[in-house]
This record gives sequence, structure tokens and C-alpha cells, in this order.
Amino acid sequence: MDYNVILAIVAVVALFISIGSLIITVFSIKQQKEHNKNTLRPICSIYHTNYENFISVRLENDGTGPLKIKEIKFLYDNVHIYQSLFDLFKIKNIDIKQMDVHRIFPGMDTYKYALPPNKKMYLLSVSPESEDITEKLRGLLKKITVQVKFSDIYEKEYECERNFSSFGSDHKGIYIKNVEKYNLWC
Repeated sequence: MDYNVILAIVAVVALFISIGSLIITVFSIKQQKEHNKNTLRPICSIYHTNYENFISVRLENDGTGPLKIKEIKFLYDNVHIYQSLFDLFKIKNIDIKQMDVHRIFPGMDTYKYALPPNKKMYLLSVSPESEDITEKLRGLLKKITVQVKFSDIYEKEYECERNFSSFGSDHKGIYIKNVEKYNLWC
């Protein structure tokens, strides 16, 4: 065989190998991007605490990526929309001044807030002073549905919703008594 033919064959084989390598690299990059999106996904959970002397509503990010809050709405009887629990308390004449309020997040302060993985944010955390206020608060909360719109770091949007109808069930006598005040900052 002629030396030039051998060089031509080697060049063609090298061209095919480099094209194959380029295709594999592009495919690997796409897979890595998809993997990154899936592993940095936030999971929004809405929890509540209903003790005898302590009531709270909180958001938790149970995922592996930051949860970027876009909007929080509080629906009362699935009709009236409020941007914060504080507004709802004022309208429904629940005197917050009488409560030992640990934390209430007004709706506008939470917009565009990023909740890191495995962290929580309290929307409401109170220790009511009297049983009358506690029952008013439970009566109000049992009619509330919380809706959270959020996104991941890639701006893919999600929604999370929780109804608090369990505040309306009769828990007399089964509350955990005298919950000690503890540090609620996360």
C-alpha cells in the first residue's frame, strides 16, 4: 500500500473518532444539566402545630435545592384571598395585641425570598394568652387554605397548597400542655 493512502485512512478514522467524541460530549452535557435540575429541586411542605398553648403555621423546604417563594396566598373559605395572616386577623377582629406573637410574616415580605434546603419559615407562631383567643384563632385557621407559588433555581415554577381544616376538629383534652418557648429562628 502506498504511504499516502495509509495516511488518508488514518485521517478519516481520526475524523470519525473525533466526531463520535463530540457527540458523546454533547450528550453527556445534556445529561449533566438534567441531573443538576433534578438534584436541586425544592420540595415545599406546609405544616402546622396545634398545641394547647402554642399554634404555628410554617413552610419547610424538604428538597435539595433552594425554594424561591414567588407568592403566598391565604384563602378564607376558598373565596377571599389575603396576602398575610395578619390582614385576616385584623378583618376578623382577632386582637393580636393580646397574644404572645413570636412571628407573623406579612405576605409582601416573603416574596422573592429563598428558603434554603432543610430550613423552615414560620408564617405564624403564637402563644395565645386566653382560651377564648385560642378558640377564635382555631376557628379562623380551620377555614384557611394556604397556597404557595415557588420556583427552583432554574425558574421552573411549582405550587403547593394546604388546608387547615384539622384545626376545627375537637381536640379537647389531647393537646400537649405547657409547650416550653424555644428558639424558633431557623
